[in-house]
Amino acid sequence: MWTKVTNYFKETDCYGTGLPIACHLHPDPVQWVDSAEKLRQISPEGGCLRPCGYGLECRHTCPSKCHVDDPAHQAIRCREPCRRTCKKGHPCSRPCWEDCSICSFPAPPIELLCGHTRINATCHMEDEKNSIICSELVDKQLPNCGHMALLPCHMDPTSHSCKVDCTLILPCCGKSCQGACGQCQKLSTSNGLRDNHVQHLCERILQCQHLCSQPCNVGHKDTCGTVDCSRPCRQNCDHHKCRLSCSTPCSPCAKPCLWSCPHHRCPVPCGS
Repeated sequence: MWTKVTNYFKETDCYGTGLPIACHLHPDPVQWVDSAEKLRQISPEGGCLRPCGYGLECRHTCPSKCHVDDPAHQAIRCREPCRRTCKKGHPCSRPCWEDCSICSFPAPPIELLCGHTRINATCHMEDEKNSIICSELVDKQLPNCGHMALLPCHMDPTSHSCKVDCTLILPCCGKSCQGACGQCQKLSTSNGLRDNHVQHLCERILQCQHLCSQPCNVGHKDTCGTVDCSRPCRQNCDHHKCRLSCSTPCSPCAKPCLWSCPHHRCPVPCGS
């Protein structure tokens, strides 16, 4: 069949080295195509290399090259600057295809209901004063403990956990509580009370001169120092440092004592 077709083309002088093609929107000039690669070069989007030029609903023109798909341009997103304005005449700062949403054009400082002033205000805030969150830092008294805290103006002080030191006298050891006031309140039986406190270490000086590392409580006083100390042994000299734990008995150093003066040298072992 193809032999008859090619013979017919040759007889009618229609047989050559390429095919003539023309854009359906821009028919001048005619291009001759002799390979698939050349077709991709002169018609990358199905049309020609000229700008599409179609007028969009937004009154901008189509930014693409001439194309055959989407002739109604329903899927085209115009990326030109938006030409719309807000009700106060401020220009939109978004690309044309996006919804304008709220106007972010700079506005004069706004006085809020709390008495503070919003400096970096924008246009839409002028109509929404009641919903603007004031972040100005102010001193507020906390209702459960009476301490003061520096909080954002909009923040309810009842939702803030007090960071001030508790400082109440601990019933277990008579020391001042160093835990945060808010933490002690959470451990207590009711709001406003601090009858339970953040756990702390005893830290009394033991016979070995280490600090007690056991948790302090009311009953600990009677047992403090009865538990073996697990800290590293403090015994060391010029010859040796003990590697055992503090409560494990260790032998004194038996090497000669290194102490001496111009008149005398110590005659006893180092560990004596």
